[in-house]
Amino acid sequence: LNNLINRFPGKGEYLLMRANAYIKLGRYKEAEADLWKYYRNFEVKDEEIYPLMAETYYGLEKYGPALGFCFVGDKSVKERGFRFSCYVNFYRFEFSLLVVLTIILFVSFYFAYRNFEKLTSRFPPGEFSSGVKLAWAFFFKSPESYLPLLVDVARGLNAPWLSYYAAICLFKAGQLEGAQRFFAYSFSNDSVTGRAYYFFGLTRKMLKQRLAEYDFEESVLTLLGKNQRGWYPGFVRKVEQQLIEKFSGRPEKESIEFMALELVKEQTGERL
Repeated sequence: LNNLINRFPGKGEYLLMRANAYIKLGRYKEAEADLWKYYRNFEVKDEEIYPLMAETYYGLEKYGPALGFCFVGDKSVKERGFRFSCYVNFYRFEFSLLVVLTIILFVSFYFAYRNFEKLTSRFPPGEFSSGVKLAWAFFFKSPESYLPLLVDVARGLNAPWLSYYAAICLFKAGQLEGAQRFFAYSFSNDSVTGRAYYFFGLTRKMLKQRLAEYDFEESVLTLLGKNQRGWYPGFVRKVEQQLIEKFSGRPEKESIEFMALELVKEQTGERL
């Protein structure tokens, strides 16, 4: 082809054939030079040269021009797979981001579905209205006024923090047996464990149970240890302070109960 082009410079088809050969050999720079030379010096049909231009620029990793040469007006001159490959490579970052976001979306949907399934197994949709009423009470009224509802929802959800709040509300209402059951459900929440053991000990003490001393000891060990603080709303603090004022009494200063009481006061802010 080189010899033919040198001997017959006016024969454009040889130049086009050499450009095609360069493309097959992966020598895209030479193919680009021949194609533009052919385009400028000879009468050209766009449908004939555009597909070769597209392949050449794709090989040069210039995906924008490659995509542009896939069309003559509104007509496509390259197959759909080739055009899609140009499009993906030209917008590589955007497509990578889209893939990552799509994966995150599906993973989020999966975990949301699984957790919703767990929630509905504990808190059936038929009781949803109870949850709405309780949420209204939390934000706009005193949840203690909805004590039976609070107990039902806490039992249904089996959430440690909510069980703790139900327990201290039951304690305040004088329902010590019920309070004990809900205190037992709240120990897995690090933010309330120390205080839960103290008030659990108070209920056992009032019921004249010997294990009260053990609960005060657990309260001290927990509160002196590394305790992670979670959400601690004012309405919980208020009930705790009322319980301390009404039921804590005056334990001996050398006792473990006194030490537990002092640590709980620090957390509730009762001293302030």
